[in-house]
Amino acid sequence: MDFTLSHNSPYTTQLVGAEVSYDVQSRNLTRHTTIRRDDATIAEIDWHNFKATTVVMDGEEFKLSDFLKGPSSMTMKREFSLNGSTYVWSSHLKSLRLERDGEKIAEFERHTFRKSKLHVSQAAEKILDFVIVTFICVWREETEMTVALSAS
Repeated sequence: MDFTLSHNSPYTTQLVGAEVSYDVQSRNLTRHTTIRRDDATIAEIDWHNFKATTVVMDGEEFKLSDFLKGPSSMTMKREFSLNGSTYVWSSHLKSLRLERDGEKIAEFERHTFRKSKLHVSQAAEKILDFVIVTFICVWREETEMTVALSAS
């Protein structure tokens, strides 16, 4: 399943696929993000710098750091566990990649002068909402880390 992104920003974008679309909107100076699938809210994220970022998904509220582990000081890797499997997002030069047991199941291809794309394999379709929510979280954190490093 392929998604084309309307904007190259984790704060506000639409991920448009052939069968399903996601809408990502941030407000309050990007401190609150809502993710919708075909107009139904699937996640609300309240971003914080000095306390835990919280996520509400499927009616449950949890700390993002309790669900999406990492990153280490040397690499940009974040992992989460779901249904007995461990999934790892890793950052590469022009992409973000999600793997389960060493198998690539999603990849985000960044482009500057054309629309970026998120490719999701059939192996991840049953957890698609989690793939999208964790993708937005990892992409946003990577973006903010890049901005902070370039400012120093």
